[in-house]
Amino acid sequence: MTQTLLKQPNASAQYFKKRAQYALLASVLEGFPEGTLILTVDGQLRLANKRGRQLCRQIGAFATEQSPSGPLGEICRYLVESRELFPDQNLEISQELRLDETTLQIRIQWFQIDDEDEACLMVRLEDRAQSFLTAAFYEAQQYSLTERETEVWLLKRSGIGNKEIAATLFISINTVKRHIKHIYAKREQMLELNPS
Repeated sequence: MTQTLLKQPNASAQYFKKRAQYALLASVLEGFPEGTLILTVDGQLRLANKRGRQLCRQIGAFATEQSPSGPLGEICRYLVESRELFPDQNLEISQELRLDETTLQIRIQWFQIDDEDEACLMVRLEDRAQSFLTAAFYEAQQYSLTERETEVWLLKRSGIGNKEIAATLFISINTVKRHIKHIYAKREQMLELNPS
């Protein structure tokens, strides 16, 4: 009886330590701009940030089962199988998944939460359109673009042609070309100031 009581506090401390680790990891994952999931080897979802849950709903990855289905499930299985073939290598598998409105970049790699747990899969889901938009906003600030130049730059970085930009913004094609010329000049100026 005394031995049981002595063992319980230690088990309880480990339980609370593990809970604290998961809480810390969950809060770190929430700060990631990309969707991030932590899965067990058999595909059970352990942790996910808000963006990860949104993107999984968008692709229907956990629609009917507890483990991922569709392309996400396939990529997870490939990584698990690769572990059997290459046990000493920490591989990352990457694949693009084209959706109606965007492209998702899916990256999966092995992830160890702590020494006691078995290895998990870390799945990162990046909305490529959102990434380009974020990069374009950053560049607009970095190059000190005007509001109109920013609008033109966002559309240009999204892969839209000059004619479509002109129609979208209700300006002439020559005005679009002039804005793009100014943007590239500001970009060059910034690169000359910061050659790194």
